[in-house]
Amino acid sequence: MKRSCVKKNVADLALISLLCAVLVSTLPGCAPEQKQIALTSDTIAATVNGIPIMESRVTDYIEAFRNTQDNLQYPEEWAKTLAGAKLTPESLRENIIETLIEGQLIRQAAKDYGIEPDREVINNTIDNSRLRFSSEEAWLEELIRVGYASEYEYRSSLEDSYLRDALKAAAIPLQEPTEEELREVAPDESRKYAGKRSAHILFRAEGDQTAEEVKAEAEQVDVQLEEGADFFEMALQFSEDNTTNKNGGDVGWDKLTPSYGSAYNTALSSLAVGEYSDPIETSFGIHIIYCTAEFMPDPGKPVPYDSIPKDILKRISDEYVLEKQNQQFRDYINALMAAATIVIAPIPDDLPYIVDMSLYIPATPDASQNEPTTGQIPEIGKESGGEGSIENKEGVTGSAGAQEGAIDDSATKDAGGGIADGADSGNPEITNGNGGGGTVGDETDTTDTSSVGDAD
Repeated sequence: MKRSCVKKNVADLALISLLCAVLVSTLPGCAPEQKQIALTSDTIAATVNGIPIMESRVTDYIEAFRNTQDNLQYPEEWAKTLAGAKLTPESLRENIIETLIEGQLIRQAAKDYGIEPDREVINNTIDNSRLRFSSEEAWLEELIRVGYASEYEYRSSLEDSYLRDALKAAAIPLQEPTEEELREVAPDESRKYAGKRSAHILFRAEGDQTAEEVKAEAEQVDVQLEEGADFFEMALQFSEDNTTNKNGGDVGWDKLTPSYGSAYNTALSSLAVGEYSDPIETSFGIHIIYCTAEFMPDPGKPVPYDSIPKDILKRISDEYVLEKQNQQFRDYINALMAAATIVIAPIPDDLPYIVDMSLYIPATPDASQNEPTTGQIPEIGKESGGEGSIENKEGVTGSAGAQEGAIDDSATKDAGGGIADGADSGNPEITNGNGGGGTVGDETDTTDTSSVGDAD
């Protein structure tokens, strides 16, 4: 049987985030036209072009999620949670089956392109994640806590992520926008990048230097600038930021680059083009900031295309390319779903997550009665407890207590030649419990150090 009507955004959910995401929102799209056919084995939930999806795998996903919160083991709490998300055990099962179906179709299509998961990368990812925990037991507990039913499911998720990006790169190559397309989208998109461009000279302790000596050095350079010294030459000579000092201290546009923290941003916002600040202290060190340009479109007027800075225009172009590729890939997946022969078995009546909703949810409940008593279900990576943390595909990382390790299903941006976006990650990598960004900061400066070079 071929089914041509599918939920439109199921593929945008990674398997690891499905159980949480599906319970906090109803997936839009048309109801699938599926005939309930009794299959040869009651352990098979569905078949995709003849390939079985086992009922136990679907159940494992749901039970792994229920195990992330103790009270979800109670029928009443489970029923209220489902009702609050406008779901039933049957529709939840259906959503998970459809996601697994899509994953199987991606695997089949990837095979047609000769694409296979990079076993070495995936094995290294899993091995490295283990090293972040004190024991195998602690690692397995963390897998279960964040929604993986087993090591097999974690590995499967990494493989699916890799195959998705590699297939997207092969089936839908990136295409640069035409000037006409860019002229159409760039003016409105550019408004979100309104801001200032800056350069800086960074001073920080080297070797046996004391904080007082660093401060004195910054003040001496400040005096030289007041006497007319060239800022860019001073940055090349004195700045300890090896990422920017060779370019005269150029940091770039504030909306395009990692932030040095609130103190830096506040100082920059007060500067006019051509002005520089007094020495400003942040968690990175001491900065002298120079405002080199600004882009401030008039809210009441159209943005002239030629007024958009090149760096901002490049960012808009890159985003447009990825958005277009993602939409075309979504259309490609929908076509695979429509052409596939899919058979879904009726739901067995003895599954552990089955609950009679009518016993706990009134027939015509008011909104408050439908709300889960546990509050909004957290996304993966935002739960607490356990030894480590997990980063989801959008880079959201939650601390999980003992700061020991992290399990990550995020990805690099080069999987089989593909460029991954935030939702569809590719070649997996392990990050630390801070979310992989190497975040450094104090209570007021939570910043990304990726633009700050090493002192040596």
